[in-house]
Amino acid sequence: PILARRALIDRAFAHDRIGDILAALDREAQTGGADAGFASATAVTIRGKSPTSLALALRPGVRGIFNVCGPGELPLSAVLRELGRTTIPMPHLIARPLLDKLFQYRLAGFPSAELDHLQFLCTVDGTRAERDLGFRPAYTLRETIRSVLGEVPPRIQVVSAAQGSQGAA
Repeated sequence: PILARRALIDRAFAHDRIGDILAALDREAQTGGADAGFASATAVTIRGKSPTSLALALRPGVRGIFNVCGPGELPLSAVLRELGRTTIPMPHLIARPLLDKLFQYRLAGFPSAELDHLQFLCTVDGTRAERDLGFRPAYTLRETIRSVLGEVPPRIQVVSAAQGSQGAA
C-alpha cells in the first residue's frame, strides 16, 4: 500500500521545512482525491507524534535512514499489568484458530497472523538517531503507557480552546 502512495510521498517530503511538508499534505488532503485520506492521516501523525524527530532529520547535512523509537522495550504482559488490565494465558495452538474465527466474523480487529508480532519480541535500534540527530524520547516508558489511561505526562500542559485564544498574543 505504501508504494501506491509513492508519488504523494515524494512530492510532500521533497521540502526542507516541516511547515512546507505539512502544507503539501494538507493541500492533498483537501483535494478529496485517492490519497487524501493518507495525506490527512500523515499530517495528523506528524503534528501529534513526530515534530521533534522530523525537525532533527530535516537539518542541513543530515542524510540517511533513522529509526526513531521510544524509550525502551517491554513485553505486552508488562504493559497490560501497568495499565491494570487482566491477562488470560492462552496457548498459541488455541489462540490462532480462535482469532481466525473472530476475525472472520468481524469480532476481532486483526487476523491471527498478527499474533506473531505479540509472541515474538521485536525491537528497533534507535542508536543512530540518538547519536547523529540527538533524538531522545520526550517521555519515559511509564509516562507513555499511562497516557493510554488519559493521564497527562507532567511536561504537557493541557490548554482549553478558551485559554489558548486568551494566551495568544
